[in-house]
Amino acid sequence: VAAYLQRKPNLDSLEVTNSPNITSLPPLPETITFIGLKDCPQLSTFSLPGSVKHLRLKDCPALVALPPLPDALGALVIEDCPALLSLPQLPCTLIDLWLDNCPGLTKMPELPSSLVQLYIKKCSGISLLPDALGPLIMLFVEDNPDAAPESRSEFFDHSSI
Repeated sequence: VAAYLQRKPNLDSLEVTNSPNITSLPPLPETITFIGLKDCPQLSTFSLPGSVKHLRLKDCPALVALPPLPDALGALVIEDCPALLSLPQLPCTLIDLWLDNCPGLTKMPELPSSLVQLYIKKCSGISLLPDALGPLIMLFVEDNPDAAPESRSEFFDHSSI
């Protein structure tokens, strides 16, 4: 992968799928704006270039923590990462945050005021949402048995207030 990336300095998207032996990623070009990592059971560490605007992680069971998130990030989607224990500080540009089946997460970081959509499903370790939810247009919380009743909302349209 590293040799290929060196020959593609203008690459803007990277999707790694069904890679059972990959444990980390090589340094990535600053031109990449989308990274998708799916079915990478041994992936435990990686770094992100500052240009990434969309990060999607799915079925990465060995991933315990995320690297620092780039300031340009607008969308973060994490699905089926049961060992993930925490999220780093979220950038002030983040618009969409989707968490699905991440039972190891126990605490939400402070949410940026730019956040418009928050989706949390099957993250049983998260019991409370942050007090400040900002200008959310969509809040979806499902299958979180320990969530406080006040945080069990489905669709919240803030724009109608």
